Amino acid sequence: MKPAYANANPNVTPEQVKLLRASFALVSSGNTVGCKSQSEQTAPTVHLALVFYNRLFEIAPETKPRFKKPLTKQGGMLIKTLALSIATLADLPSLVPRLQSLAARHIRYGSTIAQYGAVGEALVWALQTVAGDAFTPAMAGAWVEVYSLILSFMIPAQVEAEAKRRATQAAGAPLEVSG
Repeated sequence: MKPAYANANPNVTPEQVKLLRASFALVSSGNTVGCKSQSEQTAPTVHLALVFYNRLFEIAPETKPRFKKPLTKQGGMLIKTLALSIATLADLPSLVPRLQSLAARHIRYGSTIAQYGAVGEALVWALQTVAGDAFTPAMAGAWVEVYSLILSFMIPAQVEAEAKRRATQAAGAPLEVSG
């Protein structure tokens, strides 16, 4: 049950980890074509997040009402999650529970597994837009791969959490009396 944008059997190679770290450092530096026109009041990572959300809302407008916090704050959480994921790729046992918890929270926000494809597409598009020509096809491939890996842990956790939620609701629902 993978969104169209995710690879079925993700395998992030050491070379891709280097590309992920290099591209994230690049867009975090503010020294890219996509950052030159931004307000000096906005940190480069916040700018990346805002570009991401603008793209997400363009390609999946149904997601916009789910965001109640200011996008600058929401963007900070997105960037922290990305940075943590990249930093801990070599330590999946510590990363996986965080991703599973994130998936469970996304249910409360009303997110669906079907929307993860648009999120991945918006993420890679934002990275490419902010980095400009410095963002190579190999970097894009590495991001698709790591996003696929992230989803390989989040989707089963979300499916499980949704099943538990439905079971809890069913148990608490009043019995129907026939007749």
